[in-house]
Amino acid sequence: MLDGGQLYTVSISDYGSNYFDHWQDSDSSARQQTVTASGLSVMSLIAVYRSTPLPPPPPGQSALTVTSVDPSGNAITGLYTTLSQNGGLISTDFTASAFMLSDSQPYVVAVSNYGQFVFSHWEDTGSTSSSREVTTLSSATDLVAVYNIITP
Repeated sequence: MLDGGQLYTVSISDYGSNYFDHWQDSDSSARQQTVTASGLSVMSLIAVYRSTPLPPPPPGQSALTVTSVDPSGNAITGLYTTLSQNGGLISTDFTASAFMLSDSQPYVVAVSNYGQFVFSHWEDTGSTSSSREVTTLSSATDLVAVYNIITP
C-alpha cells in the first residue's frame, strides 16, 4: 500500500541474461522512474526486458558493471550501488549494476551494506573502502564488490 500524494522512485536492474530495455508505458530507457501514488487507484509499471546484451557504447563512452559476490564467489544481487561525479549523485542501481560513463572522466562508485551482507573489499584491488574512484575507462570495466555474510 502506498501513501497517496507521495513520490516514489522505482529502479530496475538486469538479471542474468535478461537485460532491461525500456518501460512499456513511456518507452523510456531510464532505469529509474519516479511515480506519485494517488489515493486508492491501482498503479502498474511494466519493464520490458530482452535476452541479448546491449549494443556497444558510442565512441567516447565505456560500460561499467558492478557486481557483488560472497567470499566464495557466489553472486549476490540487489545490493544498492551509486555513481557520483564532482560530488553529485548521477545514478543509482542494484547489483548487478550497469552504468555508461564518459571516457577519461572521474567518477566515484559506492556500494552499500544491507541486512546480513557487509562489504568486505573490492576483488581487483583489495581495498576495504566501499567507495572508489574510477577515472580512466576506455573499454568495458567490471568491478566486483566482495561481501561478508554476517549471521545473527
